[in-house]
Amino acid sequence: MDAPYIEVQYHNVLNGFSPFVFGDDLLLAKHICSHDIFLANAHVLKVKSELKGGLDTEYDFLKSAITKGLWDDKKELELQKIQKTIDSKRALIPKLPLPSDVKRIENEIKVLNIKIEEIEDLKSSFCIYSLESKLNVEKRDYLAFSGICRQDGTKYWESYDAFLNDSGLTTNSLITLYYQSLNKINNNILRAIAKTTDARFRLKNESLSAEGSSIFLFELKQWCDFYIQIHELEDKPEERVINNDNELDRWLLGRKSRGQMEKSVKSKGEAGFTAVVGGTKEDMEILGGTNTGSVIRIAQQEFN
Repeated sequence: MDAPYIEVQYHNVLNGFSPFVFGDDLLLAKHICSHDIFLANAHVLKVKSELKGGLDTEYDFLKSAITKGLWDDKKELELQKIQKTIDSKRALIPKLPLPSDVKRIENEIKVLNIKIEEIEDLKSSFCIYSLESKLNVEKRDYLAFSGICRQDGTKYWESYDAFLNDSGLTTNSLITLYYQSLNKINNNILRAIAKTTDARFRLKNESLSAEGSSIFLFELKQWCDFYIQIHELEDKPEERVINNDNELDRWLLGRKSRGQMEKSVKSKGEAGFTAVVGGTKEDMEILGGTNTGSVIRIAQQEFN
């Protein structure tokens, strides 16, 4: 991504809005804050009380799908089993000494997550008209109603009733554009802002509030704090590494791994070590064995 685009998104985050065009109008997508979510949750609670008994639940729809032979309770157990496996693998990652082991486990988790998505998509297809699905749509729409604004920052609709009474084509188009605008801001963008602009200095002592500060701004401040800590490390990596997300993540993983290995060696009262079980060339490079002449030498053998 280029510098001008990063700069645009930076000021969007600082101001809490992302501009977008609808027809001939320039509108603003207000960035969601905790208070917005609170109001949306309150709205959903009200809707739920009004719909009580009026719509079948997911349980009812799945029960019907089971009767028709389209769903099976075993799939629920499979979902729980897969999720439990994912949780156990995630818990294992901080304990792994080698970056290649971490990468292998992360790839296994990705495969399991794809499997969960496939089962969840099938499950959701039976519950489109359930109470839970209705409430999810209500929350999505209420956040859009609250967040779509005119150029002066006022809401596009004067009331939620006005939103509901507007043309379906208009509201659906605006909702799509609203969420498309918000989705342009992600972790990659926020990291780029934190490391290439003055955000680290501007937000260092900034006090954020749940009601007035967007979730994006909170996340940006977290990334700014992260990069401040990186720059303050005595053994900080080269700027080239800091400016490359993948390389920096690899460097941090290697730094953690080196610390774990050195701690393990010291606990055994040894002066050093020369091999790592199952190590790869990539492990050696990340751990510093190739470039720095470190005492860590990766080999396919057991510790003596």
